[in-house]
Amino acid sequence: PDWSQKYSSLEEFYEHEYDSKYYSFSKHELQIDPMETQEDMEKYDQETQMKEKFKCGISFTYFCHKFVKIAHPKRGLIPFVLYKYQKRVVKEYESNRFNILSKFRQGGLTTITVIWSMWRCLFKLDETIMVLSKSDREAIAAGEIVKRALLELPSWMWSQSEMEKNNDHQKLFSETGCKLFFYTPEAARGRSITYLILDEAAFIPAMDKHWKAMFPTISTGGHCICVSTVNGVGNWYYETFMGSKKGQNDFHIIELDYWEHPDYDDEDWVRQTRAQLGEKGWQQEVMRDFLGAGDSYIPPHIVNELDLATRREEA
Repeated sequence: PDWSQKYSSLEEFYEHEYDSKYYSFSKHELQIDPMETQEDMEKYDQETQMKEKFKCGISFTYFCHKFVKIAHPKRGLIPFVLYKYQKRVVKEYESNRFNILSKFRQGGLTTITVIWSMWRCLFKLDETIMVLSKSDREAIAAGEIVKRALLELPSWMWSQSEMEKNNDHQKLFSETGCKLFFYTPEAARGRSITYLILDEAAFIPAMDKHWKAMFPTISTGGHCICVSTVNGVGNWYYETFMGSKKGQNDFHIIELDYWEHPDYDDEDWVRQTRAQLGEKGWQQEVMRDFLGAGDSYIPPHIVNELDLATRREEA
């Protein structure tokens, strides 16, 4: 629908259509017209193109809001308007060399991380970013997120001719000299990497051995981002997360809770999801509880309720 039929300004539109509990917008984002199409953007004159490229280069969130489209299960292709918690994650990525996420499932963290990697390849120079997944199928799926997003950009922002390679595993951006790879852990050996991204690291078999082989690729100043839901105790993700809690390594913890997402901050969603997952599944997949995958003498519902109460008090 045309926002101008209901609101007198774009600022008023964003104020009423986007709950400030979950969203925040910069002054440039408040000028983005949701009715503008890709065809409209293709018609920008050269001066406008340059201004838009400059805004995108300095603001990932503006770039996503105006130019990136993602597939929504119910609404189809929609603008990638970031939630507050997603903006916080990106800020943490850019402020800390080593990051480890503790996230609820279906929070869009793989998508935001992969799109952020693509943005860096479009607007930064000579970076090598490697996204590692637990299987080749999932590595290809992560690469598909980038492929889809690139196709929705206006031709003056990006074109296929600017890519040396653009296949399932490698995307080489000739204009910026950046490289974006999607592989399983074995492929990381012997490369010099700017950003190493570990997707669902808690589920990668023998991750402790892979880490020993991968660390030299970032030891001279590279960064590492570990994105994962929890998967019990006794694995590399658990040990690294707990080590960070105790100050035993350099990883910065980013903790994300389900109520930061507007679709999940809902009693009906909580009741239905909890019933479908069961108590242990709920604790592990949503509450980020390492005990969720193991046995405890404390009943799961009590652990869950105490943990929930503590987190909400701290929020």
